[in-house]
Amino acid sequence: MLGVLIIVLSGILGAWLFAAQNQKQVFYEASVDLAPGTVLEASKLTEVKANLPNPERYLSPAQLTKDTVLKTAVHQGELVAKSATQVGSELRSPIVISLGMPLPASIKVGDRVDLWQTRVGDNGATDSEPILVAKNSVILALPSKEKGFGIVSGDKVEIGVLAADIKVVLSAANSKSSLSLIPSGE
Repeated sequence: MLGVLIIVLSGILGAWLFAAQNQKQVFYEASVDLAPGTVLEASKLTEVKANLPNPERYLSPAQLTKDTVLKTAVHQGELVAKSATQVGSELRSPIVISLGMPLPASIKVGDRVDLWQTRVGDNGATDSEPILVAKNSVILALPSKEKGFGIVSGDKVEIGVLAADIKVVLSAANSKSSLSLIPSGE
């Protein structure tokens, strides 16, 4: 009789441990590529159930607020880490610029870039050294087509710039100059 009781108790304990191991929690994963400065909304995220070893590291639906902002890029399919978010931020304003030279294909949404301006004279030649217009801007959207040799085609790119840089970026974008985006060293 004691043997049967031990077998039953070990079965119950095993089932309880198995159930405890398989308790899944709900987390958010990015449904699209998300750039730093993006205000997180449920429409840009997908709820997924997972059993993670460190669930406190990831954003759950209960923790999403209307002013949760990304500090770093989160790519489609990645879980949103709490360390990648903050409440409020130096929000970036989206500005579409036309580039004078193509972007490398390695540039992707969320990458940080520096915006450079080269002034072009009436004869079409550059008439000054390149000027750094805005440091550490963020790629928000890219052209979707690709040319050969790893070059992204299309000349319009949407970048996110800090409020302090808006005036100088708009001035550069509306001048007779060639704009270039270079991957940021920061």
